[in-house]
Amino acid sequence: MIVHLRDRYGLRILVDQATFGRAGLNNLSDDDLVQLYNDLHTARECVDDGLSLEEAGLIRRHPALP
Repeated sequence: MIVHLRDRYGLRILVDQATFGRAGLNNLSDDDLVQLYNDLHTARECVDDGLSLEEAGLIRRHPALP
């Protein structure tokens, strides 16, 4: 479902954000996968409603970056 939402709604940025510094989706914890799914679901609603991902608070700064 994550890959479907990513591809259908052009949400690669959220998947990239969630997997930053990791080898991919297979290396996410169960909690991280649930969070990513929830973020993608929210992002899908934002796309449908014309709201930006930034406005929805879905684009986050990675804690390892300055």
